[in-house]
Amino acid sequence: MERWKLPLIQAMVLAAVVVFAGPFIRSPFGQAAPDPSPAVNPTPPKPGNPAPPASQQLGPITMEVLPGNRVLTAGQAGEFHLAIRLTAKDLGKVDRPPLNLALVLDKSGSMQSQGKLGYARQAARTLVDMLGPQDRLALVVYDSDVEVLSASGPVKDRARLHALIDQIMPGGSTNLSGGFIKGAEEVVRHLAPDQINRVLLMTDGLANNGIQKPRLLNRLASDWYEKGVGLSTFGLGNDFNEDLLQGLAETAAGQYHFIETPEQMASIYAGELKDLMKTAARGAVLRLRPAPGVSIEEVYGYKVTREDGTLFVPVGDLYGGQTRKVVARLKAKASPEGTLEFADFELSYRDMENDAPRKLALAGIVEVSSDQALVDKGRDREVLEMVESTQVASVMSTALSKLKAGKRREAKQMLLNQIQVSQQKNETDLKSKTLGLQLGQYEQFVSEMDEISDARRSAGVKRQHQEAYKATR
Repeated sequence: MERWKLPLIQAMVLAAVVVFAGPFIRSPFGQAAPDPSPAVNPTPPKPGNPAPPASQQLGPITMEVLPGNRVLTAGQAGEFHLAIRLTAKDLGKVDRPPLNLALVLDKSGSMQSQGKLGYARQAARTLVDMLGPQDRLALVVYDSDVEVLSASGPVKDRARLHALIDQIMPGGSTNLSGGFIKGAEEVVRHLAPDQINRVLLMTDGLANNGIQKPRLLNRLASDWYEKGVGLSTFGLGNDFNEDLLQGLAETAAGQYHFIETPEQMASIYAGELKDLMKTAARGAVLRLRPAPGVSIEEVYGYKVTREDGTLFVPVGDLYGGQTRKVVARLKAKASPEGTLEFADFELSYRDMENDAPRKLALAGIVEVSSDQALVDKGRDREVLEMVESTQVASVMSTALSKLKAGKRREAKQMLLNQIQVSQQKNETDLKSKTLGLQLGQYEQFVSEMDEISDARRSAGVKRQHQEAYKATR
């Protein structure tokens, strides 16, 4: 072989190794190469076309910024809506994160009725059977007093846990705060960032012992969440305060469940556990920072905090295969023709697949044009349907609160007005069957509203409350 050819062949082989083996080469320090920085701006639009939606994936989460109209009218101030869509990929058969749980059960005197305590025991046994030796579980019961039936430990001796559960008997009043605190203390004893740390709290009544004010209970949940302990709540029957249990779960990045009949308990517990086993991202928080001349007027269905115009939305945990949305209403000053970057968005979370903190960042961009045809072309009906569905669900939640406060006429009129507006939009523009069904259900509820004697104890009100809560997410 001619000498000059040998270096050339060696260079070609080396290049091939780099190209084909590069993704599999690890750092000499034993760690994978860092993720590339996420794109901040979407692909620029082609002339005469609306700006494409911004989208970025990092780890198991994809974030999309979806304006309801991707082209605004030049020289006009006004409002517009957008949806931020978060999709968690299905993790398939990858090893799930271990669970560090405390099951906290209400055994107050009211649990004697309708066989509720028997179903609670069965649901607890079902949960024990679904856990593995890599998981930890504490069993806590409460009435006026609080008792730790089993301190947090690996789930190995199921027979012992079953026997403890079978011995639970009804007692006195409802010390919900004491039960939660004891459960959280058990979880925090074995806290670790690579596992799911959560209290599962069930009650069939009102907090009438210990801390009772919702504001203080929410502060309690917030304090424990800051320490790393989440909370999911389960309300059984018609006597509990759904606003309280939903607020506690939302504050501590968990889920709220309404158990209408005791027979549903086992399946609802199993559903919660299956979600926890598929956790893809933990403790997700979305930051929305508007550009000068733009303000974020409202975020529907979430408790948000504001700091100097920037909004922080606690999204909570995201489960494999799940899609969540955050819908917001913005106001922008009049702008000249061109491209408008109206806000930037950042999602921070812990990637449970790789046990690492992540941040996704995107810029929200729309075009501004005096061409009405381009403005019309930029309307995204799918996003506008999402926005309308979320808005009407948010109004339903507000109306239900008024109904429970005794303001029946005001609640009814508020819902009727929103239904009429949304129906007109749907008939003339959106033409969505899904939205039409939602509005039909709300209309049916309004027609039955006068028959509700006590809205605070109505199963129908609690059912609508949960459905409206889900529809805003």
